[in-house]
Amino acid sequence: MASTTTPLTDSNQYYASKYSRIAIFTGDNYTAFATTCRTALVVVGAWSIVDGTEIRPAGAGAGHRDWDDRNRKAIQLISSSVSAPFQPRITDSINEEDANII
Repeated sequence: MASTTTPLTDSNQYYASKYSRIAIFTGDNYTAFATTCRTALVVVGAWSIVDGTEIRPAGAGAGHRDWDDRNRKAIQLISSSVSAPFQPRITDSINEEDANII
């Protein structure tokens, strides 16, 4: 007896960054968004900034600049993968340069 399978379909739209493909958050696909966005954030070394375990170093210097660069990459990745109706919810965090959005 032959079995048949139904192909899985993916209804998500994606933001294609150079770090990873991220499902665009539309309100009903948080799991796909969170998984794919976290992957990109890990790749750029910013997940610990987003989840709040790595805080901005005090003072000036290379460590400070590195943190700022990774924080800005995180903000860019997250904001590029959130659909227009949800952009206002993250605007304050973006303006404050706070990647701890998701």
